[in-house]
Amino acid sequence: MSSNLKYSAVLKNAQQAAITTTVGASALLNIMGGPQRTNPDAALANTTLSATITTSQTTIVLVSATNFPSSGNYTLWVGAEQMTVTGGQGTTSLTVTRGVNGSTALASASGTAITNTPVLATLTCNATFAPAPSAGVLTLNSITSGTGTTVAGLGSTASWFTITTSGATPHVDGTCGVTSGFDMNFVGSAAIATGQTVSDSSFTLSNTN
Repeated sequence: MSSNLKYSAVLKNAQQAAITTTVGASALLNIMGGPQRTNPDAALANTTLSATITTSQTTIVLVSATNFPSSGNYTLWVGAEQMTVTGGQGTTSLTVTRGVNGSTALASASGTAITNTPVLATLTCNATFAPAPSAGVLTLNSITSGTGTTVAGLGSTASWFTITTSGATPHVDGTCGVTSGFDMNFVGSAAIATGQTVSDSSFTLSNTN
């Protein structure tokens, strides 16, 4: 027999209320690019360049390859530049195609931040995260608008979000997309550019079991 697990309304509300307690005051809503991690407890891939690169180099060297993909082509954000990794996956020496997805090849110094899951914008949740949930739905209080980060460049597509404590400990991840069908739905476009205002008109978290 297939699963048909159901929770009472009381338990649904208790589970949703635990989110408020766990994330605490002034939680952060980070809008992310790149692939969503498997769960909020999984570490993201973040490192730096080990040496300066010019605008034409097609090999870059990372300080660490920890948590980066070990196979397949993928996108890296090196500062505001996006690169496609085409070789060396799983090592610190990567072969890359420069200036992809509308970005520009940039000369970057040793120590420049590198990730495949960039924070495109950060919004600050209300000091009182949400009122008591109802029917398993937690409706967040007002969220302060954020702006596109430097790494967003001329426009990077948001693909997921994470809600963290004010101290950046993650607890809730979800998908982003345009109009409907995602955990966070953008109107018109999911592209975020440096300096762009990013606003949230409403946000709910639901337990539907």
